[in-house]
Amino acid sequence: MDQLPIALYRAAQVRELDRIAIQERGIPGYTLMSRAGEAAFQLLRQRWPDAQHLTIICGGGNNGGDGYVVARLARQAGLAAHILTLADPQTLSGDAQIAWQDALSAEVAIAPFAREGLEGADLLIDAILGTGLERPITGAWREAIDAINAHPADTLALDIPSGLHADTGAILVLNRVYSPDKARPVVVRSILPISTPRRTSTRRCIRPVGAIPVLIFRRACPGVRAAPTKVILAMS
Repeated sequence: MDQLPIALYRAAQVRELDRIAIQERGIPGYTLMSRAGEAAFQLLRQRWPDAQHLTIICGGGNNGGDGYVVARLARQAGLAAHILTLADPQTLSGDAQIAWQDALSAEVAIAPFAREGLEGADLLIDAILGTGLERPITGAWREAIDAINAHPADTLALDIPSGLHADTGAILVLNRVYSPDKARPVVVRSILPISTPRRTSTRRCIRPVGAIPVLIFRRACPGVRAAPTKVILAMS
């Protein structure tokens, strides 16, 4: 197969994948998070091989945890990578907290978000908000999203571009007008390896969630014939 399937999946189905994998199959949540970060980093190196200065913007949940994993891997690979946070890392819990601690151990520079912190980056990683977003974004979170959108560098978004509703594609950022050519959500679930995503614009957003056993995938996503070894959420 050389192209992505057109089947669509809702955020609830993705959460069910994680629940079954963790609670019923005994796969640690941090293992899934690590696989996601590793696959995202592999794609980053394939798609942007010349990128040397990475800025990862992290929120306070598991999406931010994915970002901490990517930052750690980038640092260990010898790239200049630093994290800008929108949530105090001291308040993190669960898998995201482990990811933060591992990033600290890898000596990744971590600082509160400031627009000036984006300067000099040749690639941004959006790890602010994932598929669970349901309410409009305001305040510092909105300002960070606006700063990312205004930055000249490409952006790799983990899960989904922050500010979009995963099921409807609605833009949940208050008091902001987007032109149609800049907001064309197309959500696709892929059964292909991470190296072959669909590209329909200058910015690409990929979030692999790791190896999902066939039975788990069929239970969480009934009616879908193909069972992936890797599941990818792509939005352009």
